[in-house]
Amino acid sequence: MFSSIREMLRVGVYLYITMYDFDPLEVFNDHKAIASVGSFNETIVTTLIGVVQVLLILGGMFLFNLFFSTYIRIKQWLPQKLE
Repeated sequence: MFSSIREMLRVGVYLYITMYDFDPLEVFNDHKAIASVGSFNETIVTTLIGVVQVLLILGGMFLFNLFFSTYIRIKQWLPQKLE
């Protein structure tokens, strides 16, 4: 299912952030206090902002890894072709 531990951790972080405000974590999350401070829509927006931040960071890491590894492969391949 997962090709690496890193991928498994990424999915785990994404799921945790997605469910953080909705899963009753008892001592970690006081739903009554959250409801008294903000509305349900504010909670949804806050959760989505957190998810988007993580997705942008993970996407940036993925793209950096993709382009950097391609650059290294080209850098290793090119001198062999020029000889």
